[in-house]
Amino acid sequence: MPSNDLTWYRIEGRSGLESCLVAVNPILNRTGQWKVTVTNPKSVESSPFQFIVWGPPDIDSVKPAQPAHGAAPLRLTFYGDGFLPGITVHFRAHAFL
Repeated sequence: MPSNDLTWYRIEGRSGLESCLVAVNPILNRTGQWKVTVTNPKSVESSPFQFIVWGPPDIDSVKPAQPAHGAAPLRLTFYGDGFLPGITVHFRAHAFL
């Protein structure tokens, strides 16, 4: 849900009408596709603008499921959702102790 915290920037338009940039601080509380519209004081609504909100990656599983200790490199494949280009994978020994 959007907050009431709005910041308006007035810009002189080329056509004599005022253009505005509006900055808001919404709470984007779920991932997925969102749509936003803007309504002016005369209740004329803009066309919808759609955007996607990505959340943190979610790891569902790893293969092999029970990797063995060893000195040789081992290929691990992680499965899940929300992996974006440029992700970084961090390994921490004894993470659950």
